[in-house]
Amino acid sequence: MLSASYMLKHIGGKQLLLAFVLGLLAVGVQSAEAQTETVLYSFGDQVGDGSNPYAGVTLDTKGNLYGTTWQGGAYNQGTVFELTAAGAEKVLYSFGSLPGDGLVPGAGLTFDKMGNLYGTTYYGGAYNNGTVFLVTLPNFRITASPTSATVSAGQSTSSILKLSAVGGFSGTVKLSCAFPAGKGLSCGVSPSSVTLKLATGVGVPGVWKLSGAVEGSRIWAPAPRITPL
Repeated sequence: MLSASYMLKHIGGKQLLLAFVLGLLAVGVQSAEAQTETVLYSFGDQVGDGSNPYAGVTLDTKGNLYGTTWQGGAYNQGTVFELTAAGAEKVLYSFGSLPGDGLVPGAGLTFDKMGNLYGTTYYGGAYNNGTVFLVTLPNFRITASPTSATVSAGQSTSSILKLSAVGGFSGTVKLSCAFPAGKGLSCGVSPSSVTLKLATGVGVPGVWKLSGAVEGSRIWAPAPRITPL
């Protein structure tokens, strides 16, 4: 800025525009130097991790990032990965695990309304010219409280099952449950269907009954059979 003011004072006239531009450049450089960069994750931290990411990442509604690497993974043919908002990375899929599988993904990923991921690979497929692939992610998460109980024959116990939407899922979920035959156990879930909205949790009661089992048997609240409608 000292150079700019000197030019304005002693040269003036035609040099006025040049002095003003120099001042803007100086401000721009100063602003750029004030920026900071943070490494969120370094690939190669675990066995089977992806390596050499090429494309950008996709953000879900909870702040998790999803992307691809064109090398690494269990077969060194690339991966689909998730990086949580907390900074934990997980390989969701390693390419090359199946005959005719896609190989070397180099593009970014796209979510559908159910929370599934779509992308492309450079190689692989029936003609080794690349593929379009779908990676199905969990649409919702189930937790039970309590997770287990000890009851006598003929008695019953219950748990609250909490369903939480994952990856932007929004829709109706149908629930049912069953124990192995011949164990003297029965169960039920009510209501039999619930509607989940983005990033919300819904609780439903599950009742587990012992009929003719050995007294003092310990049962675990099972994961119901889940079928999206």
